[in-house]
Amino acid sequence: MNVLIGGASLIAFSILFVLTALTVEKNYYVISLLKVMGYEKREVRSMILNSYFIYALISALLSIPIALLTLRVIIVVFAEDYGLVLPLEFEWIYIVYTLGAVVLLFFMSTFVSRRKIDQIPLQEVLKTYQE
Repeated sequence: MNVLIGGASLIAFSILFVLTALTVEKNYYVISLLKVMGYEKREVRSMILNSYFIYALISALLSIPIALLTLRVIIVVFAEDYGLVLPLEFEWIYIVYTLGAVVLLFFMSTFVSRRKIDQIPLQEVLKTYQE
C-alpha cells in the first residue's frame, strides 16, 4: 500500500507541476500585460496560479470515492478468485491527509512557476504591439 501511495503521490505531483508550468506558458502575454497595468507580483501570481487550486481540491475529493470503490472491487475479486482477503479499512482522517497532501503538492509545484512569472519581462506586451 505504501508503494501505491508513493506512486500516486508522484503522479499527482507530476500532473500538478505540468499544469502550473503550462499555465504560465499559456498566459505569458497576459502576465506581461498585467505587469504593465501595474499589478504587483503577488497579485499576478494569485490570479494566474491560484485559480487552479479549487480544481485540484475538487478532483482530490472526487478521487476518494472512486478509489474506495476500486479497492472494494479488488477485495471482492481477490476473495473470490484467489481466496485471499485483504483487511483494508477506510478511516475519515484519510480525507484530511489527502487534502493536506494535495495542498502541499500544489504549492510545491507552483513554487517554480512563481519564479517564472517573476522573470517575465514587462516589454513582451510592447513587443507584440510594435509588430
